[in-house]
Amino acid sequence: MRPTNSGAVPILGVTGRLLFASGLLLLSSPAIAGPDCLDYATKPPDPILGSVDVSSFQTLADLAVAGGHAYITAVTIVTEPNGELFVTDVSDPTNPHVVGSHYENLFMGSVASDGRYAYLLAFDEYTSFLQVVAVTQPTAPVLVAQKPSEGRDLALVEDLLYLADNSLLEIIDVSNPTTPVTIGTLTAPMGVFNVAVAGNYAYLTGFVWPPPSPGALFVVDVSDPTAPALVGTLVHDNDSNFGAAAVRGNLAVVGTSDYPGPSEILVIDISDPAAPALAARVPASVVNVAFDNAGTLYAFGGHELYIYDVSNPTQPNLIGSTDSLGAQWGVPAVVDPYVYLMTSPDGYASRLDIVPVQCPVATSVPQIAPAVAVTLHAARPNPFRGRTSIHYELTRPEVVRLRVYDLQGRIVRRLEDGVRKDAGAHRVVWDGLNEVGRQVGSGVYFVGIDFAGTAAGPDERGHQAGLRLTLLE
Repeated sequence: MRPTNSGAVPILGVTGRLLFASGLLLLSSPAIAGPDCLDYATKPPDPILGSVDVSSFQTLADLAVAGGHAYITAVTIVTEPNGELFVTDVSDPTNPHVVGSHYENLFMGSVASDGRYAYLLAFDEYTSFLQVVAVTQPTAPVLVAQKPSEGRDLALVEDLLYLADNSLLEIIDVSNPTTPVTIGTLTAPMGVFNVAVAGNYAYLTGFVWPPPSPGALFVVDVSDPTAPALVGTLVHDNDSNFGAAAVRGNLAVVGTSDYPGPSEILVIDISDPAAPALAARVPASVVNVAFDNAGTLYAFGGHELYIYDVSNPTQPNLIGSTDSLGAQWGVPAVVDPYVYLMTSPDGYASRLDIVPVQCPVATSVPQIAPAVAVTLHAARPNPFRGRTSIHYELTRPEVVRLRVYDLQGRIVRRLEDGVRKDAGAHRVVWDGLNEVGRQVGSGVYFVGIDFAGTAAGPDERGHQAGLRLTLLE
């Protein structure tokens, strides 16, 4: 099938990597291994590719990775509040280095970024703020907006920020980053510390109000961001603390801490958002968890990193681990093919470590996909300068990966990467930048879309379609 820049392109129905040559869309079998991955089943003694001491006197609070940079917040625990946002170049994982920073007389906490702006929560003993910092010049980040907002954690999805704090979920429109505007709020009997967003739902973790009370996962419908609605709750059977949820497909995974009792990983079936159900529980001394693009689960605790296969949610399988890391702090970031960790070699978190993701497991010959479930429509405008909107439509909910490729089949930009989308029409914008935030040259590129339904592991069944784009000078 020849790609086209007009009309609709149905799926090809074959699993494999998208390649392009002589204007034709081709398919190859998935790559099994590469230099940017490790087999943690061998318990590698030194998995760290690169490290950088971000600060010699501050404690790291949170990090986000986008556009070839890591954005790291740090605080100094002194009488007067002060915090700093560090911009770290991670385009070469063997040589991460701090290139810029932004200082405030405020404590700094959670941070998210799209590579153009960093959004962070800052506070003192009286007031909390959402700060927007322009990072298009990484060496000279600039504060461009500050908005009073309550928040302990935040998540960024396209032009919307989701802030969670105790009994409140606040949704903020940042389509104009210099003027963030609250467009929706939800107040419910819950104590919330963390938020994750996938598709049309926000997944909040905390506890049922009032305390002391069990840990809980709250599912909030945010399909209409002006009217978020609590639709489902899973309450744990003990007074454990829930870490942030990692969400992929029909699964949400959380790590729990129940000092001095046991800690564990909870695998939760969210296929019915109104009735999240516990699928499995795994004893483990971890609080923070994250998925990579292949659906592999990473669990972090102490000096150890554990890797799990959760393709069978009722029977998670430990693939491997390593205990060769500094004590971990906060929620790590997994941006394929690397894992970014804040570690504390000297008793407080001060260092960024980068390790490879787990290598995919070899699988059997790909199966033919089921019936057509995705249509990739024309991009508008096309040809284009600056940016173009790519439109696609799903006939059922799916976990979507939408990527831009060059003529040699190399990934130029991941636009959707393992994001659960509901049935219906969707739009994503490409701004002509590559994975590290640099402008690509003019010429012909292709968009590939695939998805995996509920089977989001390395042996998934995929669906793919192609669309030709022309970028003008």
